[in-house]
Amino acid sequence: MAAGAAGADRPAGAGGSIEFDGERITFVVHRGAASEQTEVEVVGDAPQVQLRVSVAADREDPEIRAALEAHIAGEAGGGWLRHQLRLPPGFRWAMPVDLPNAAEPEPAVEWTPAPSDAIEFEGERIPYTVRRHSRRKRLEVSLVEGELLVKSPQHVTDQLLHSGLVGLMAANADWLRAQLREARESSPARTPSPSGEIEFEGATVRYLTRRHPNRRRTAVGVENGVLIVKAGPRISDAAIRKDLAEILRERADWFRDRLARPPIVPLSREVRDGGRMLYLGERLPVRIDAGARRPVSLDEQGLCLRSPRPLTVQRWLRARAKEQITSRVRRWRPEAGVRPSKIEVVDVTSYWGQANVETREIKFNWRLIFAPPDLIDDVVVHELCHLRIAGHQRDFWQLVEGIRPGARKRRAELRRLAPEMVWDPLGEWLRGV
Repeated sequence: MAAGAAGADRPAGAGGSIEFDGERITFVVHRGAASEQTEVEVVGDAPQVQLRVSVAADREDPEIRAALEAHIAGEAGGGWLRHQLRLPPGFRWAMPVDLPNAAEPEPAVEWTPAPSDAIEFEGERIPYTVRRHSRRKRLEVSLVEGELLVKSPQHVTDQLLHSGLVGLMAANADWLRAQLREARESSPARTPSPSGEIEFEGATVRYLTRRHPNRRRTAVGVENGVLIVKAGPRISDAAIRKDLAEILRERADWFRDRLARPPIVPLSREVRDGGRMLYLGERLPVRIDAGARRPVSLDEQGLCLRSPRPLTVQRWLRARAKEQITSRVRRWRPEAGVRPSKIEVVDVTSYWGQANVETREIKFNWRLIFAPPDLIDDVVVHELCHLRIAGHQRDFWQLVEGIRPGARKRRAELRRLAPEMVWDPLGEWLRGV
C-alpha cells in the first residue's frame, strides 16, 4: 500500500535549465496525478528566480523540456516570461503550456452535421437534413420551409437513421400531410409592416414602421435607402408620420449622408442559379441541381444547391462556421494562454465576437464564414485575449499583436468588407424589395 501511494506522485526535484534571452534559467518539475493541465510559473527572488512546471504524473522529462522551450520561444510565451521576470513575488500568474500528446478535453460541439438525403412520401420527394446531438436519446423531426429537420442521437448510422425516418413518417402520415399542406398555403402570403412615403429635400423616400411593445419614443434609422421607423404599440400612423418629419428636419445632414450611400445587396440574394456566394473571402459560383444528393454541398465547381432556399443554405453556412471557428480556437488558445469553457456560434448583427471573462465563454457571429481566413483568425485571437484582459488598453493590444502582428490595423479591412457580408433573407420581403 505504501509503495503504491508513493508511486502516485513522482518526486518534484526533476528539472534542468533552458536558455532565454541569452541567459540560463533553471526549471523544476512538480508532478501530480490530479494535474489537469500543464502550467508554468516564475518563483523566487532575483537572482535565484526559477520556473516551476506543474504537470501530470505520467509526463516524461524530454517532452516537458521540449514543450517549455517551444513555449517561451513563441511571441506570447516569451512576452509573458519577460513580463513575469520584472514582477515581484505575489504579482505573478501561471500560464498554461500545451504538451504535444497531452490528453485534454476538446471544446464541446453543440451538434454535428451529417449527410442529408430525401424521403419519398405519397409520390413526393421531401428533402431532410440531419443534426446529430451528443446528448440526444431519440429521433425528433420537424418541418422547416418544406424540408424535414431530423435531430438524431450521435451514434445512429445514416442507414439506420433513414430506415427509422421511413417508419416514423409512415406512423405519422396524417401529421406530415397536414404540415406540408399548411406550409404550401401559408408560404406565399406574408403581410409586411405598415409603410408609406414622405418628402425629404425634394425627393420621395419610403419608410417602414416597426412597432415594439416596450418602446416609448420614436426612433428612425436607414436600411438600404428605406427609413426604418421604430415606434410604440399604441402610437397612431398619423403621429408616427409627424414624428418622422420632425426627426428628418432635425437630423437632415445625417439622413442625407445615409440615404446617399449605395444599397447593400444581401448575400442571401445569391442563392440562385448563377449566383456568386461569398465563402472564406472568395466568391464561389452557385448552381442549382434538383437531383443533388445533399441540399447543399461544396465541390470543385463551387456551391451546389438542390433548391434555392436561403434558410437551408444559412444552416449549412452556420455549420461550416462552427467547424472553422472551433478549429481556429484550438489553434490559437495555447499562444493566448487561455482555455475557453464554451464556444458558441450565434446569429447576431451587433458584433463579430464576444468574450465573458467570468464564465470563460466566447461567442462568434456565424457570418465570419464569409470573411478571409486571416480576418477570422484575428477575431478569434481578439476574443481569446479578452479572456485574459477585459478592456482594450495598451496591454491588451500588445498581447493581441504579439500573437497576430497587424491585427489592429486589419480591423479596418473587416469593417470595409462588412457590407458585403450581410445575410438578410427575411428582411427583403419586409421592406418589399
